[in-house]
Amino acid sequence: MDAGVDILCYKSKTVDNGAHPLMIRVCKDGKKKYVSLGVSVLPQFWDFTKNQPKKNCPSKAYIEKIIADKSSEFAERIIELKAEKKEFTATTLTERLTESARARRTVGEVFRSQIENLKQTGRTGLCVIAQRGLQFLAEIQRTSIYFSDVDTVWLKRYETWLRGQGFSENTIGRRFAPCGLFIM
Repeated sequence: MDAGVDILCYKSKTVDNGAHPLMIRVCKDGKKKYVSLGVSVLPQFWDFTKNQPKKNCPSKAYIEKIIADKSSEFAERIIELKAEKKEFTATTLTERLTESARARRTVGEVFRSQIENLKQTGRTGLCVIAQRGLQFLAEIQRTSIYFSDVDTVWLKRYETWLRGQGFSENTIGRRFAPCGLFIM
């Protein structure tokens, strides 16, 4: 089923001045996910049938720019995922796009952050596993990729590479164990 992206004025919520937030709605496989555009509009300035600001809206150009930018961002990401034949849901699509808006972190940064959290909480066993995983990934120069780029395809290639190096099943499992720390 195709994914759809719509912009709407979310009448269910009202901010202090009586305005309603503008939301982007992503629909895929019967599931809907809403993401705020970060702007609100008073109901008298919004055309609810056309889902766009009215001509008399004081910030019409600004709102239209935000709508165009976000709509194209979501549409481009959907096209990329379809071209790569990657499965996605409305939730994973919105999470990836809102995640990418934040600072992207490398695998090394995520590992170091997790190691610090494990140290602070006294989870020394898991901390050692994460440190070994970071050390191994650093040895094979895999710490500089962005963590958001680690997907099933990347993990399968990593597994294939490990097998090509002659590692046993147990060693491969130990190399994957630190990755599981970040899924929890």
